Amino acid sequence: MFHDVDASLRSFLQSLLPARTVISFEPPVAVADPPTDSGQSARRKQSSAGVNLFLHDIREDTSGRGAGVRDIRDADNKVIGRRLPSRRYQLSYYITAHAGAAEKGHKLLGQVLSAFVTCDVLPAPCLAGSLAEGACTVEVRIAAAADPALTSALWSATGAPLGAGIELVVVAPLLPDTQLPLGPPVQERALATGTAEPADTAQETNTPARPARPTTVRVKTRHTARP
Repeated sequence: MFHDVDASLRSFLQSLLPARTVISFEPPVAVADPPTDSGQSARRKQSSAGVNLFLHDIREDTSGRGAGVRDIRDADNKVIGRRLPSRRYQLSYYITAHAGAAEKGHKLLGQVLSAFVTCDVLPAPCLAGSLAEGACTVEVRIAAAADPALTSALWSATGAPLGAGIELVVVAPLLPDTQLPLGPPVQERALATGTAEPADTAQETNTPARPARPTTVRVKTRHTARP
């Protein structure tokens, strides 16, 4: 699930950001290290434009929990199994951007913000893996207010100096892989019918009403999958 969400976010941003922008999912420390004389790779990493989406929190969205099972059908539209309902999870990404100079990094971060402000749901062509196969809805939004203590703790944990960032919330479904087998075919159904004695008769005789002996009707049926 998580790798499908990552791939979907990358596809969405690549279509809107400048060409050759590197999109990764590493913690901020991967792009916040200053250049060193011993490593040219650090200089190249800082000079190239890049966006980091760091997944730091995962919670279940209980308000979107499904109920009941879902039918699985074959090419002939026959039910061949059933699947448990999907569950939705809220994924929190902390987004940072770098492009050499701080001003360029801020401009790139602003482009990321503009992309998500105008989009509440990831476009279907951007969905990847199980999200595309299940025709799922993946919601995205910018967090209303970031917790300063959480942001500070996040930067401290990564060892990077504090910098500008965006808190992105993604709500995506988890489609269970477990398939529930169908029960055995129905061969026979028993229907019981009968009527009780009238209430006035029971009162006249001062005896409780007794139900009539039920009549059992057995109907043989052939099991077929419902369309």
